[in-house]
Amino acid sequence: VGRKFIGGCTDSYWCTKYKGLIGDPTKHFTDEELKTRDAMLVAGEEPQWCLFDPMVSAYYGKLYQKTKKAEFLKLQQLFL
Repeated sequence: VGRKFIGGCTDSYWCTKYKGLIGDPTKHFTDEELKTRDAMLVAGEEPQWCLFDPMVSAYYGKLYQKTKKAEFLKLQQLFL
């Protein structure tokens, strides 16, 4: 699968290894904490989630339900 977002990661919430670096994805940050979090961004990295991923996952899930082809299940799980 190619890059989902050509411009790279520009929001630290979606940066690579966010959960490992920050932990709780529901945590609310102060402005100072956001500056620290944003400093973890690496230019050109791919975001780890995309707005359309859930829709793509649902699409492949429906294809899998209809066809039972393992390739569609793998793609559905990729975009979870």
